[in-house]
Amino acid sequence: MLKRNVQRGMISLIAIMMFLSMFSFTNLNSIKTVEAATTAYNTIEYNKSVNLDANIAYPETNAFWSAPYYSEGSTFISSATAPAYAKKDVKLIREAKTERGIYYQVKLGDKIIGWLDKRAFKFYEMPSTDIAYSRTGKITNTSGHAVWTQPCGQINSTLKGPASDYLNKEITIWRKVENKRGTYYQFSETKTPNTKAWLDARAITLYDQVHFNEEYN
Repeated sequence: MLKRNVQRGMISLIAIMMFLSMFSFTNLNSIKTVEAATTAYNTIEYNKSVNLDANIAYPETNAFWSAPYYSEGSTFISSATAPAYAKKDVKLIREAKTERGIYYQVKLGDKIIGWLDKRAFKFYEMPSTDIAYSRTGKITNTSGHAVWTQPCGQINSTLKGPASDYLNKEITIWRKVENKRGTYYQFSETKTPNTKAWLDARAITLYDQVHFNEEYN
C-alpha cells in the first residue's frame, strides 16, 4: 500500500514538473516574441542621393541620428544636438523614407553631421538651369520686383533693394538662372560692370541681338 502511494506521488510530481516545464517554455517564447516586437525597426522604403540646400529652421523637437530614425543601426548622436545648429544653412546629400516620415543626411562644410527629420528644415529653391548668358537690355517693369544678391529664394539670397531704384537703367546681363519661382538674370549697370545683382527676368526688356553687321560698297 505504501509502495503504491509512493509511486502515485512520484507520478504526480513528474506530471507537475512537466507542466511547469511546458509553462516555462511557453512563457519564455512569449517573452522572446515580445522582445522581438519591441525591437522591430522601421523599414526604409528608399534611400537615395540628393543635392538640396536648406536651413535648420525648426530644430526644437528634433535630433540627429546615425541613420534614419528608428531604422536598423540608428543611434542618437549626442555630440550634435539639433538646437546647436539652429538657423544654419546646410547641404542635404541623402533622402530616406520610412513609415515614420522622411529624413535627410546633413552636411555642413566638409563634415557629415547625421540624419534629421524633414520637418526641421526650411528648403531653399534649387536652380534647374544656371548658365552664362551674354545680353544687354533695360530695366523697364519694376512693379512688384526687387533686386537680390542671388536668385530669389535660393541660398545666400538677400534683398538689396527695390527694383524701382534701377528703373530705365541700361544693363549688361551675365548669367541666367531658372528655378521654381521663375527666371532670373544676373546683371550690372552698363556704366558699373563690376557691381552685380539678380533680378526677375520679367522686369527686363532685352535688346535684340545683332547676328551680323556687314559693310556694303
